[in-house]
Parts: sequence; C-alpha cells; structure tokens
Amino acid sequence: MSAEPENVALAEAAFRQLQLSKLAASPLAGMAEWMKAGRAPLAASLRQAGYTSDAERGDTWIVRRLFKAQWGFSIPCAEAINALHSLSPLVELGAGSGYWTALMRAAGADMVATDKVSEGSPGYNLTASLHCQIEPLCGLSAVQAYPARNVFCSWPSEGDDWCAEAAAAMRPGRYLGLISKGRGGNVGSDALFDVLDQEFSPKGHLAIPQFPGSADGLAFYQRR
Repeated sequence: MSAEPENVALAEAAFRQLQLSKLAASPLAGMAEWMKAGRAPLAASLRQAGYTSDAERGDTWIVRRLFKAQWGFSIPCAEAINALHSLSPLVELGAGSGYWTALMRAAGADMVATDKVSEGSPGYNLTASLHCQIEPLCGLSAVQAYPARNVFCSWPSEGDDWCAEAAAAMRPGRYLGLISKGRGGNVGSDALFDVLDQEFSPKGHLAIPQFPGSADGLAFYQRR
C-alpha cells in the first residue's frame, strides 16, 4: 500500500512530461518568443497546423491544457496584433496572466492590463505566473479609470455580467475589441451581447487561430 502514492506521483510526472513534449512540438511553443518580439505567426499558418475549430483534437487538446494554464484561452496571431495596435492606446479588461498586454507592449502598443478576480472565480488560475504588471481593477472601474482608451477583452467570464457593465460605461466613439464565441457561447453573458446589440455598432470580425472545438474570434464594436 505504501508504494501506491509513489506510483501515482510517477504516473502524474510521466503525463506531465508527455504534455510538455506535445507543447514543445507545437508552433505555440514559440509563445514566449512572440511576447519578446511583439510578433506572432499569421493566422493561416497556425490553422494549417491544426489550430482551427473544426480540426481533430489530437495533440492540440493536450497542448490546450498547458497553454491555458501558462497563458490563457485565446491564441494570438499577426493579424490580431496589427488590428489591436491600430486601436492603441488600450486598456485590457480581465487580463488574466497579462499575456495579451505583454505581447502588445512588445509590439509597440500602449496597453494597460487590469483584472480583479476573487478567489474561487471560474476560469482563472490565481497561481498562474503574470507576464506583465496588472492593475487590480474590475472591468467597470478600469473603463472609468481610463475613459479615453479603447478597450480589449479576451474571454470574459461565462455567465458573469462584469464585461456588460464595463461596455455600457464606455464613452461614445470608443472601440471594443472582444474575443468571444458570440451570443450563446460559453464566454461572457447574454447581458453583454444585449449591450453590444443595443448600444454599439459592429465594426468587423477577425478570424483568429482556435483550439479544436473552440469557435472564438476577435470582433470589433464602436460605442454609439
């Protein structure tokens, strides 16, 4: 019986090593270098490598677990960086580990990362390492603190209305870049998409790389 915990630990270590080997073989292994350089591959090259919603899960499903833990839910690409750069200066809401802001800053954009998450909140790893300084502001407070900035948010919490409240507080004319799965997806809330329908004008949609089964994209809106 005494050997059982040791066997479990060995099995967990072996599985962890398998995960790391799959990430090392993935194009997403270059994420740390992307952040240093402020550049990422084109979306098409990542889709060709299997990072698209309708691809077979395979090894990319293993990679997703590590990528989520170290970085976050959405995959950057050159097109997204360029589009967001054009909206600088920006404030990021719900920044999580801060990887998007770190990447955008390396690309020369003026972006401030904010997030305020209480222990036990879904979809956030409080033990994750941070990739940039994050101001402890909730979405509404961040928009109020930086009213002259455009806003970026990736994967706001499922079923939570904080992003809706922040969007409703944005000044007329300000832009919102939102990575989500749209209404009915497991990102954001119905209240958020109600606000977008009623108080914003759509300004385009950018197809970004996706993990298999995750139909997220980068949409742009302007506050009316």
